[in-house]
Amino acid sequence: MELDWKKLAEEYAEKDWSFSSAFAWEKVVNENPTPFHLIQYVEQLRLSGNYFEA
Repeated sequence: MELDWKKLAEEYAEKDWSFSSAFAWEKVVNENPTPFHLIQYVEQLRLSGNYFEA
């Protein structure tokens, strides 16, 4: 399942859809919280204006 969310998150990130990408990266982090996944998630939160959550 993680690979499906990761692929979706990467596709969203390439299109600059911050809100959708943040949602997808949250799922990736929940399944596999590697440092890289956490950084990607925080970056999407920041881009979507969720500074305090990031």
